[in-house]
Amino acid sequence: GLLHRSSGGRSMGARRHSTGILRNKLRNLLIERLESRRVLAVTPILSEFLASNSGGLSDADGDSSDWIEVYNPTDATVDLNAWRLTDSASDLNAWSFPAVSLAPNQFLTVFASGKDRAVVGQELHTNFKLSSGGEFLALVDPSGTIVSEYTPSYPQQTTNVSYGARFDNQTLLTTGSAARTMVPSSG
Repeated sequence: GLLHRSSGGRSMGARRHSTGILRNKLRNLLIERLESRRVLAVTPILSEFLASNSGGLSDADGDSSDWIEVYNPTDATVDLNAWRLTDSASDLNAWSFPAVSLAPNQFLTVFASGKDRAVVGQELHTNFKLSSGGEFLALVDPSGTIVSEYTPSYPQQTTNVSYGARFDNQTLLTTGSAARTMVPSSG
């Protein structure tokens, strides 16, 4: 066995009963090793940002403003009206998107310039700038829920080097592949 213990004068039946209880307890302590998991986003995410832009992407004014990229990984178009970007965990209402739509698998660049521009069909600019020293950054849905964030702060940034999410695209099924769907029943 796994564990040997003196019976202390107990009968063989009592020892078997104790051993059975011990085996059951040990079985309950076993931990199943799970395969790696992937988080599947169901809302837009902050996919990338550049907090120290020097001569890189320029805005319509010719300025090398910092920028934030929002990505829609879902299969549906998302209306970003009333969604917000913020650089402050204590102010989730820092800057609001106008009524712009983000199609499935589409990216949207918003300049973090401090110019505060939110006009449909024009370049979008937050009312705050990003700190190259690192700070909080979040995307907030219309209900006030943070759906994507760098918290408590993103790390110190290097000039002209963007920072963001790692995309690990993997084809799970190809067109025409046989597949089976299992839907749990309620109750």
